[in-house]
Amino acid sequence: RIAIIDPESYSVIGHIVCPDMSVESGSTEQMVQCGEKVYVCCWSYQNRIMRIDTASDRVDGVLTVGCQPREIAVDARGKLWVLTDGGYPGSPAGYEAPALYRIDTEEFRVERMFRMEIGNDVSGLCMAENGNMLYWIDGGIWRMPIDSDRLPDAPVIPTRDTKYFGLTVSPYDGDIYVADAIDYQQPGVIYRYTAEGDLIGSFTVGVNPTAFCWK
Repeated sequence: RIAIIDPESYSVIGHIVCPDMSVESGSTEQMVQCGEKVYVCCWSYQNRIMRIDTASDRVDGVLTVGCQPREIAVDARGKLWVLTDGGYPGSPAGYEAPALYRIDTEEFRVERMFRMEIGNDVSGLCMAENGNMLYWIDGGIWRMPIDSDRLPDAPVIPTRDTKYFGLTVSPYDGDIYVADAIDYQQPGVIYRYTAEGDLIGSFTVGVNPTAFCWK
């Protein structure tokens, strides 16, 4: 279930029950709001996107996508983008190539699917350029306009012998910030690149830098 929290009292005032899910068979991960609906990735051992009506705080729709939808974003046209990681070999939920899905929020249906290579470790889906450009991690850093009809041929930032673990694009100047977890034990490093993929600089942070927030 998903907790409903009153931000003034910082107390739990209710819960939204997630259908067909248990501790053993799934988890909810990222969520995003578009209009009066909130869309939630059902990730671990799942293949669904839940739609929550914010007026009633109830799940009013479920859409099937690929194996393990991990991250979600909304673009400038009000379309949802979902990144699935494809699971892992031997998973009871299946194992397939990761993919990007574009979802029409009006009809709540999949419009396009962009299939990647099986076994790729994908993450970090985010929007930039006022919701007109997608970025994600797949070894290197990849970028694609929301109106593209195919995946790009090469990353904007090439793969390094390390572990990119988080990604964001500055809403102020378009610079790309990439979190490097290195070995998950020592302090991580944040690399800053121009929109063209040129390294500007770096700085050290805590262990396992995962996510960013812009004020």
